[in-house]
Amino acid sequence: MNLRLPCATLSLLLPLCGYASGFEVSQQSASAGGTGHASTARTEDAAAAWFNPAALTDGQGLRIAVGATVAISSLQAQAAESAPDAPWTAETTHGPAVPPHLYASYALGDAAFGLSVNAAFGGGLSWPDDWPYRFDILKSKTQVLRLAPFAAYRVGPVALSAGVHQDFSSLSVFKATDHISEEGSAELLLYGAGLGFDGSVFVELSERAALGFSYKGRTRILLAGDADFTLPPAFASDYPDQAVQAEQVLPDRFTLGVSAGPESARVLCDLGLTRWSVNQSLVFDFAEEVTDDIVQDNRWRDTLSLRLGTEVEGGEAWTLRAGGYVDGLFGAAAPAETLSPASPDTPRLGLTMGGQVRPSETIAIDAFYEFMSLLQRESTSLDAPLATYRGRAHVGGITVSVAIP
Repeated sequence: MNLRLPCATLSLLLPLCGYASGFEVSQQSASAGGTGHASTARTEDAAAAWFNPAALTDGQGLRIAVGATVAISSLQAQAAESAPDAPWTAETTHGPAVPPHLYASYALGDAAFGLSVNAAFGGGLSWPDDWPYRFDILKSKTQVLRLAPFAAYRVGPVALSAGVHQDFSSLSVFKATDHISEEGSAELLLYGAGLGFDGSVFVELSERAALGFSYKGRTRILLAGDADFTLPPAFASDYPDQAVQAEQVLPDRFTLGVSAGPESARVLCDLGLTRWSVNQSLVFDFAEEVTDDIVQDNRWRDTLSLRLGTEVEGGEAWTLRAGGYVDGLFGAAAPAETLSPASPDTPRLGLTMGGQVRPSETIAIDAFYEFMSLLQRESTSLDAPLATYRGRAHVGGITVSVAIP
């Protein structure tokens, strides 16, 4: 990486941003939320348009679901015992996030088609304005809206689905810059879109047991936008306001699920693989030759998730649910060598509870609550603070569904 800057300003642009398993949004419906977000082998649910569209080939007509999730999280950073600048602590200050979701499908005979609209990926950080590493990062945010139409067909107990997805992504980064006696700022705002492919399989093993598999393909997105530098006059000539581009790769996701149980209850389990290894680096290409391009070393790794839940039906009126999950079963996507305030990735443990009420034969209302713990990790990066990161989140959501046979 080449930056033509005096030593006092070497932190002008590095690191810019980074997301890992916190970038993947698993909270996609209140029905799945109550069972630890395990839903790949679930039937009779409008949210299957996202989790496994092949499961909707049951001839049951029109299904529509709309809802939103509210997440309130905080992340704490603390100097490691071996850090030369210890002690210090800081905590993120960002507000609640409210990703929405909409699912619609129609099943006729052995065929089904439909659409899911949701925030497939997203994340953000906002550190205090005066924290010690404001020259590394102050704020970063990414949002990905996904539109995914599909078609599915059943042959006997086996159903298949295929579809495409269109992702619309935005990425913003803001940080302070150090110029010995003065401070400045650097802000990037980029947008882009990309196309990917999806597929799923649903196997009805018996009336109360099923197997599901879902694949959501990677998306390559060319992001383009503007870089806005507010610097002292002595440094402004090397960093004029200008256009900037970057390629964002959203990972492949594979999920295998099973559901089984007696007539009034069932257990659901999902095992997922996210191919974060597609993100080995992130390159920012600046339009002006005077400003060197930036290559950020990520070296992310693939991650596994395990989700387990159960639900008990109370006749025709209500259902109770409980579950839990581990994201980053054998480690988070970002290795300790690249862990930084811009990418403080940690494994996540979650406990969930929820339920459904059915005020009529065609309407269902689902709600859930989740407590998430972001497990402590310590950075060993040579280009970032020697620090430990940990956090927590409170998540809740509601989904209203309508089914018209």
